[in-house]
Amino acid sequence: MTILAFLGILTILVLVHELGHFSIAKLFKVKIIEFGLGYPPRLFSFTFKETVYSLNSLPLGGFVRMLGEEESSEQGSFSRKSPWQRLAILSAGSAMNLLLPIFLFWGAFIIPHSVHETKVVILEVAANSPAEKAGLAKGDIVSTVEGDTIFNSNDLLNLIQSNLNASSDWVIERNDSLKEIYIPEIRENPPEGEGSIGIKIGNGRVYLENVPPGSSFEALGFRSSDLILQVNGVRVFDSGEFYELMESTTEPYEILLLRGSTLKKIPITDPHISIEEISTSTLGSIKRSNNIFKAAEMSIEQLTSIFSLIGREVSSLLKGTTQLQLAGPVGIAKITGDVAKSGINSLLLWAGILSINLGILNLLPIPALDGGRIVFVLFELISGGKRLSPQHEKLIHLVGFFSLIGLIFMITVNDIQQIIGSA
Repeated sequence: MTILAFLGILTILVLVHELGHFSIAKLFKVKIIEFGLGYPPRLFSFTFKETVYSLNSLPLGGFVRMLGEEESSEQGSFSRKSPWQRLAILSAGSAMNLLLPIFLFWGAFIIPHSVHETKVVILEVAANSPAEKAGLAKGDIVSTVEGDTIFNSNDLLNLIQSNLNASSDWVIERNDSLKEIYIPEIRENPPEGEGSIGIKIGNGRVYLENVPPGSSFEALGFRSSDLILQVNGVRVFDSGEFYELMESTTEPYEILLLRGSTLKKIPITDPHISIEEISTSTLGSIKRSNNIFKAAEMSIEQLTSIFSLIGREVSSLLKGTTQLQLAGPVGIAKITGDVAKSGINSLLLWAGILSINLGILNLLPIPALDGGRIVFVLFELISGGKRLSPQHEKLIHLVGFFSLIGLIFMITVNDIQQIIGSA
């Protein structure tokens, strides 16, 4: 499942990327020598209108081989095209990868899918934040935002992102009563670590259905109808996870729960406490789908939200407030396999995120990538037509290629070590 899901998604993303290069090159009448999916050795090929279309044995990539990529005086060669045409051809692959998620997200939102019903609980409220000024408090359960029912934290985060710099009407549940909350403005550029509203949230699905009077759980402070949020800092989404976490923990730990509108932390000093004396219940799931117009709107909002998140992450990296985290093919394949278990909708959303990352990665000014080649064309434009010699450019790309392979190898080794360490 993991390998098939990963290779399937990768094939689609690479195919779309190379089709971008291919289509714009054809538009500018550049002769395409070969359109290849995967890297040689070649498994299968056919020729159509002077272009070889090949399927190759190494699946991690693809290529469009054009006439005169280094230097050529032949008609229809890449090197004879104007700098602006070459820029368009080189950028087209990444442009396609950045546009593809709109359609992937659209599919994810339009296909009927099951969504866990949860209680979205406010765990913290930042001082002087829009949330505090509006009257939100710890322990509030978010019921609706702008009239839309909140079933999970993703619902809430998406609605917050779609209302940046605007006011927002919320309905929260507090002590079994509903209360209307008006937030004058959702911040687009909040202080570091606060978020647009200034809250931290958690999801709860598991209730303690029955805590017998006189039981050890009652003595610890548990009561029937308590909503379990976390066990030892880990979120709990069903009764099976709750029991498994309690049975597998060998050290003293803590359970975070919601009672009414009060958050409580209950320490468990005896990790071997018997859980047989309590019973639990789990909230159900709903079937959700969107019409084609709503799904289109949501897909664009999702794409905007991701770009906004990437912008904040890059800003944090430049400020030194966060560390760069990288995953290689093995790490991405493992995540893809895990996501695939959640259904086609999650897989489409993940494919969209990967496509965005692939598009941005290829635009980075790294030799051997599209971005590296774009730098040379920009240098030509800035210098008034002066071009680096094909030999020097080829050498730089060769060094960049092997450096990139070395980096991927190191990241892959780290991925394998982490997977083995967590097994």
